[in-house]
Amino acid sequence: MFKVKIALEVVAQSDSLAEACRLFILKTKELIKKEGGISEYILFESCMITAVIDGREGMMNFFAISAFSHSIGVLKEDGTLSNKPVPYIPKDIVKQVFIASSNNSLEVYVREHEEMLSQLMLEPPLTEKQEASQESIIIT
Repeated sequence: MFKVKIALEVVAQSDSLAEACRLFILKTKELIKKEGGISEYILFESCMITAVIDGREGMMNFFAISAFSHSIGVLKEDGTLSNKPVPYIPKDIVKQVFIASSNNSLEVYVREHEEMLSQLMLEPPLTEKQEASQESIIIT
């Protein structure tokens, strides 16, 4: 389970990383447009997506979510959300993304895997049975 946290408060949850990214962008945009907005400090330091992967909590910060959302086509270059369905992201890629994000090296990961990540938008989602047959990691 991916938790979308805004100012450290869980405001949304999703079983899909791509959907969590979409929800994160929607929630942060709502907050930015509100009267009083949001400070850069709050946005960059306490807005994130978290998940427990292999027994360890990982997180993606604002910059990592933005870069990853662009790479998988959830966020367009002009900063608007795509109307396309969110892509399925295999569990091994989710794990790699969270590890890279935790090490502050997600930009390098995205750059090195740009072609593969962009292809995720083109592949049909797996059925539950197909996904269950893949190597699993624990995500709670």
